[in-house]
Amino acid sequence: MTKVRETARSGSRLKVGDEVDRINKDRPAIGSRIERQILSMMLQYPVILPQIRQMGVIAYFEDDVLRSVAKTVLEVYPPLEADQSDGQGNSVQTEEALRVAEVMDKVEDDQKRQLIAGLTNWDEAWTTDGCLRVIQRFVNLGQKRRATQGIGERIQAAIKTNDHKLLEKLLREKQDMAIESDKRKMTMLSKF
Repeated sequence: MTKVRETARSGSRLKVGDEVDRINKDRPAIGSRIERQILSMMLQYPVILPQIRQMGVIAYFEDDVLRSVAKTVLEVYPPLEADQSDGQGNSVQTEEALRVAEVMDKVEDDQKRQLIAGLTNWDEAWTTDGCLRVIQRFVNLGQKRRATQGIGERIQAAIKTNDHKLLEKLLREKQDMAIESDKRKMTMLSKF
């Protein structure tokens, strides 16, 4: 924990949030805000780690640095045995501060240490329900991004091969995906 505090107090302390999205004035923030939020959640609320593993959340990280740190967190917090849970799938973790120090020890890069220190200090009151909402949104975005990316590549291939029938089919499919996305957005908005 001392190492975390020392890194957090260093001159180039990482600050996260909407108002300050920079590590230093010279370097842009690492990864997307939601990726940093999930990593902060993993560090501050390790009760959620079984769900992170189960949903394969790390696979949707686009930033290599954040993915690397997230994998290190999962290494430090190994999967729990059945007797280490509360019976509802939530892990019972103690000594979180000591575990964060272990994560810091496993990381050799100062930039990653600063990132961990900043994310550990991110002011967020985590609850299991809140974590699951953020995780589900992130996974849905990742799945959508992959589906859109895949169809975009297939459209480009159809254009290159001059396959008009396939191109027409793929464009219809992409349009259907956009319509479904709009329907989901409208459904979400109507709930509020």
